[in-house]
Amino acid sequence: MTVPFFADQSIWGERLMRLGVSPQSIPFKKISEDVLAEAIKVVLGDEVMRSLAQELGQKIRGEDGVANAVEAFHRHLGLMA
Repeated sequence: MTVPFFADQSIWGERLMRLGVSPQSIPFKKISEDVLAEAIKVVLGDEVMRSLAQELGQKIRGEDGVANAVEAFHRHLGLMA
């Protein structure tokens, strides 16, 4: 669940929602105890969302993020053949 308040956070919140691992983002200016409580209920009660989040977590843990970032950096600089 995201509460974007800066830069690209709203984009990532939208991406998480489209992946099915998060409810819709809560705009920072609209956050309240009731809104937050409802979002927590959604997260805790949605078995499909939980399952998708677990699958996504496994994929992320299986990646070598640093190596991928370095490779992408080098590729975009033209340093790789």
